[in-house]
Amino acid sequence: MGWKIGICEDIKAQQRNLRRMLDEWAENRGCQADVRLYDHSSAFWFDWCERMDLDVLLLDIDLGEGQQNGMELAKKIREKDSRIVIVFVTAMTEYMNQGYDVQALHFLVKPVEKARLWEILDRACAAVSSDRQKECLLLTEGTGISLVPTDEIVYAEAFSHSVTLHLSGQNRDAGVQELEVRSLGMKELEERLPARDFFRCHRSYLIHLNHVNRLGECRVCMDDGSCLPVSRRREKELFRVFVDYYKERTGR
Repeated sequence: MGWKIGICEDIKAQQRNLRRMLDEWAENRGCQADVRLYDHSSAFWFDWCERMDLDVLLLDIDLGEGQQNGMELAKKIREKDSRIVIVFVTAMTEYMNQGYDVQALHFLVKPVEKARLWEILDRACAAVSSDRQKECLLLTEGTGISLVPTDEIVYAEAFSHSVTLHLSGQNRDAGVQELEVRSLGMKELEERLPARDFFRCHRSYLIHLNHVNRLGECRVCMDDGSCLPVSRRREKELFRVFVDYYKERTGR
């Protein structure tokens, strides 16, 4: 299992210390950790808004003069993402009560003990794993409401006035199920699905990377037997994203 973990800390020595303990934790747990380092809030915000794929964020509150503090940054994050696990690592204990407002997992008070950090990282990743297993897409169609587990979506196909979800279902021997959705377009669907799992390979197709069976020239074959077109301008990016996704899930 792999994790994407950010460290937002303006003091280089403390940043390096957190990174060292985090790397030791990953080696001890036998997992991969893609660690991203940020010196200040603006650097984090710019990168995160582009990707929005971090699982855990270790966040200081005092991020230096002229920078937005960590608590305000956490509030902005929560406006966009309720999934990312936020752990404050700070000496500013007066902010501790505000942690509830941003659903922070924990406040680690500096100087941080390695054993304590490891314990919190275990909890954070367990929370992420639980969220990954239960993520669902809420759809309202007419007077009905449907909950579609995101891991069952093989791919989405756009038509002129609707999107069709092609689903794996609980029993693949029963055949692929299709669900027509008229309440949202492809762009909105893409925004509502977890970016780490889905890729827009073509104007009309959004695929779940975990259901990819084979990549070829300008096409992708899914594990339900469907072969879908890939835009030439997105072909190289799809190869890169799929390799990263595979490495993260398998640890290879």
